[in-house]
Amino acid sequence: MAGKNRLPRSLSLKSRVEIAGLLKEGRRFPGNYFTLVWMPAEEFKYGVFLSKQTGSAVERNRLKRLFREAVRLNRSHLDKTGKLALLPGKQANNKEFNEINADVGRMFERLNRET
Repeated sequence: MAGKNRLPRSLSLKSRVEIAGLLKEGRRFPGNYFTLVWMPAEEFKYGVFLSKQTGSAVERNRLKRLFREAVRLNRSHLDKTGKLALLPGKQANNKEFNEINADVGRMFERLNRET
């Protein structure tokens, strides 16, 4: 499944220390279906984090796939490098990909303007 358009695993946030620091010190931008947490850094890294309250494992995994795909498609519109976390809320359940993708695109544009 290797291809040009994939987001490499090296771009995902994996370290508990990195994730905790981002969630504690990062700037929050509320969106329609998720909250974006942003912190400037030398390289782009991202993560999608969900609570068990969001739904069953199947629903959480589906949302993670949708949000990762939206980040992949909209990453080129982000002018800055940094760490970002996407925190989908319950309102993201049962949403179509087009709605989620548009919301991620709007949030990246807002991030470009405000930081």
